[in-house]
Amino acid sequence: MILVHSGSIRLNDTTVKAVELVELDRIEPLARLNSQWAARLLVLSGEPIGEPVVGQGPFVMNSRQEISQGIDDYQQVRKGRPA
Repeated sequence: MILVHSGSIRLNDTTVKAVELVELDRIEPLARLNSQWAARLLVLSGEPIGEPVVGQGPFVMNSRQEISQGIDDYQQVRKGRPA
């Protein structure tokens, strides 16, 4: 996957703008990428984990409920109380 952090790119025949994510096809081994202007990208690779992924801010969990619990735990620790 490629996340365009800022700027925009052309990936094969598709324009991908800032904060857009594109999933590359594992079958097609070659992707043509170019940009007329400076762009910042995050390139992610790995094996699929086969589980749901939910993110909010710096928290990444498997469900919205786990995200809420993680935020609550973090806030409790910041207040000096154990989670």
